[in-house]
Amino acid sequence: MSIQHKNKALLSLLVFPSALFSLASCGSRLKGASAFMFKMTGDSVGECIYEGFVDSMGKGGQSKYVDKSPSEASAASQVSMIETLMMQKVASITVSAAGGTGYDPVLKRATEKGIKIISTDGPISPKYRTVHVNQCYEQDVGIWLARAGVLIAFEKQWDWDHDWDNDNLLDGAIRKLIKEKQKETPKKKFRFGIISSTQDAPSQNLWIDYMIEELQKNEEFKDFYSKWFVPFQRTSTDPTIKYCNDEIGLGQECARQFVYDKNPVDVVVTPTTIGMLAMKNVLEDAHKKGVQTNMKFTGLGMPHECWGGMPRTAEDDDFKFDCPYMCLWNVVDLGRAAGKATLDAIEGAKFDIGDEFEFDVNNNGEIEDDETFEVEKHSDGGKVVTVLKPFAFNKYNIEEWKKKM
Repeated sequence: MSIQHKNKALLSLLVFPSALFSLASCGSRLKGASAFMFKMTGDSVGECIYEGFVDSMGKGGQSKYVDKSPSEASAASQVSMIETLMMQKVASITVSAAGGTGYDPVLKRATEKGIKIISTDGPISPKYRTVHVNQCYEQDVGIWLARAGVLIAFEKQWDWDHDWDNDNLLDGAIRKLIKEKQKETPKKKFRFGIISSTQDAPSQNLWIDYMIEELQKNEEFKDFYSKWFVPFQRTSTDPTIKYCNDEIGLGQECARQFVYDKNPVDVVVTPTTIGMLAMKNVLEDAHKKGVQTNMKFTGLGMPHECWGGMPRTAEDDDFKFDCPYMCLWNVVDLGRAAGKATLDAIEGAKFDIGDEFEFDVNNNGEIEDDETFEVEKHSDGGKVVTVLKPFAFNKYNIEEWKKKM
């Protein structure tokens, strides 16, 4: 099934004419509606998630839905909008949390009024959400970011002919690299840089924490990492970690700081699509200006935004490009799953630990009907259902996927 990236408002009007009034911004028209709220407007990930959310709303017979994302990525902005939606008596709010704290008072009042709270992409307060619809296990994402960053630093590809899964993330390529380099003395130590979203973004912080854990604590890997790399920590004083607040202008400023630093990092790993787009834009501009840099970047990127900085044919040398390969998941399917969970919650589903969540997932481009996922306990203590897996974009598939999202 080809998923074309469309303007979310236009999609709603074309696919579900009955939802024309659902785009209204206020008043009694939103009573009983299902509200969607991403971290901020203008983010292509949020738009694609909303596209999937709208699809599920239509298939589930819900004709009232609305996108109510704030203009800036902050908990305060989202709390203000939740207050408004509560007064408008919506039936549910499906939110991607921009921050880790500050939501409890307003969510307590919302749930007391019977409003169902579901989160996706970024988990919101575990005490008050019905369930969090997770894209991937956070540890898997952190491991992917860590190992892809290491391989790219050494200009090493992994074997695309063999699929990797959650139990064997890049293991073969990493083990081969360690064996190859274990007797060498480093001529230099590589350095990573990170561009994340906000300092308290829950998903991004978990991914970075698991990335650090993989690099510095994995028994098989940590000695190799300490020998060949300068360690970094997730602290506010570490200059190798920058925050863009998911704003492209600030993201490009973060990217410029890396690219034009007198002591540049070797690989920027960015767990936010805005950071990926920013790195692509700034490095592209630097090349046009004749700036000599071998800096590479990887992370979680949208294919249609980053493909210009990537190899695109089987004959391309991956490491003559700024982003040899990157990762994400089908964000439209994530929206579909969030929409289905929202409809289930409105109908009374409790999502207790051990319950099964049924969802027809178009996982990585292949339809799998009637797939079930178990509700589990999240690391934050709340309930979560994880519906997708990380998926690598590379020279063999980027042309196909840039048409989808």
